[in-house]
Amino acid sequence: MQSCRETLVCDNIRLVYYVFGKFSQTEVTSLHRDDIISSGLLGLVKAANTFDSERGTKFSTYAALCIRNEMLMYMRKVRRYFGKEISLEEPVSTDETGTVLTIADTIEANENPQDECLAGIMFAEFQRRLSTLDRSVLKMKMEGYRQKEIARRLGYSQGYIAKRIKGIQAKGRLWMLNSLDRG
Repeated sequence: MQSCRETLVCDNIRLVYYVFGKFSQTEVTSLHRDDIISSGLLGLVKAANTFDSERGTKFSTYAALCIRNEMLMYMRKVRRYFGKEISLEEPVSTDETGTVLTIADTIEANENPQDECLAGIMFAEFQRRLSTLDRSVLKMKMEGYRQKEIARRLGYSQGYIAKRIKGIQAKGRLWMLNSLDRG
């Protein structure tokens, strides 16, 4: 026997297609139709998981909003990169024999562990030259903390942390250029 949630999802799958049909047909919706519908199905499942019948709303009304929101979020993400996609099979140049080289052909595997070691030493040297605050900010940024979290943990404003991060990036670029000039 199916649970109530599974029944809600199974009985309302057509609602996903109905909501998709309400979107204007653009290049994005036609190229990414299946992905948009899949995100709508995720919205339907989320609706089934969070629906509260005591609020006096029909499930289909609530689910339609959840489905639409998921579809819109997916389309926003796609539009951000639409037209900027490249293929690894895109031709870049030709070699001396006339063979067409693609992006995939020009990507080299890192077969030289000395390069990786040298990069690690250079990064350690760069970190050593930073102030204690900048080292802390850089470490937390590398651990995946957001500016707001770093600011809260270190007791500074988010704007100040943003300036510190930009300063660290600028110092890093300058230091790399100087290191390459010396080498």
